[in-house]
Amino acid sequence: MKKAKNLLLLVAIFISSCAQISSSENSGSSGSSISSENSGSSGSSIGSYTEPPITKGDTYQFGTYPQSKVTDATLLSTLNSVSGTLPNSANSQAWTSYGYYIRGSVSSYMWYIDIENSGNEYRGVYFTSYRPYFTINPSSTSNSYQDNNGYNTSTVYWFKYEPITWRVLDVQSSSAFLMADLVLDSQDYHYSASNRTIGGRTVYANNYKESHIRSWLNDNFYYTAFTAAEKARIKTTTVDNSGASTGYSYNHFACANTSDKVFLLSYAEATSATYGFSSDDASRQLQPSAYAQSQGVRTDTSNGNSSWRLRSPSSNSHYARDVDYNGNVNPFGYVFNSGSGVVPALWISLK
Repeated sequence: MKKAKNLLLLVAIFISSCAQISSSENSGSSGSSISSENSGSSGSSIGSYTEPPITKGDTYQFGTYPQSKVTDATLLSTLNSVSGTLPNSANSQAWTSYGYYIRGSVSSYMWYIDIENSGNEYRGVYFTSYRPYFTINPSSTSNSYQDNNGYNTSTVYWFKYEPITWRVLDVQSSSAFLMADLVLDSQDYHYSASNRTIGGRTVYANNYKESHIRSWLNDNFYYTAFTAAEKARIKTTTVDNSGASTGYSYNHFACANTSDKVFLLSYAEATSATYGFSSDDASRQLQPSAYAQSQGVRTDTSNGNSSWRLRSPSSNSHYARDVDYNGNVNPFGYVFNSGSGVVPALWISLK
């Protein structure tokens, strides 16, 4: 009996020792933690699981957006069947008009529809006229990049919603500054080069506060790309629109700072070594998604890159700065150019 008691004691000591070793290994880990408390870590907690901390220079997946083109014949047949009757200028059916411009006016010629199938979400795109790369132009193949990208009228194209990959430009405390690592869409800065009068003031076409692109980012993109839980993590950012942020010591077309969930990078941000951009233009070169190409983004045939917009106005009211397909920052991006790529940026909470 004495030997049996001693044996039980040894077993208890062994089990206790193993538990202490396991506890010690978990407390020293920099990866996943079973604790729901963040304890100062920049990792984000999902239930009882904590994501590994992210650091500047990482990539991070957050939100979803239509990106890759569907090519599977069986899936295409299913999606086409579910989407119903195709839209036309008189009746959009179950589809939604993008409200894009032809000859300076909103026209009903290009539509989309979102469909769920087998746990995945897809976006259908259909158009009966080509989207002109200048909103003031008529529709034709010579005025559009859609056909250059392989997309033609009267054909339905489908794109899969996929996680958005972001570059982590900065991490401060429990927040991260993110920029999309792909050109996700194609939009004009503002549909017209004409000045407007708002509240008794002259508002120029390259005024970021009153621009179409700012509204589109914080409405269309924001509500399409993020779930309610993800929206709760997106911070409201005081966006610097000062003259200095545009690359000029003084800029007549600079506007007041704005408070935004999503925004475009400024000239200062897109040329900042702090955010990983160097004098080497390759750091700013970006490829477009297939969905962005369907929207008419300009795609260079030599390297496959696209130009993308910055929020900073140039020194002429018709222009805002952009980044070309070689990664050069240019001052002469027409505000009404709908063939310019969209690369959203935002700050998110990591807790």
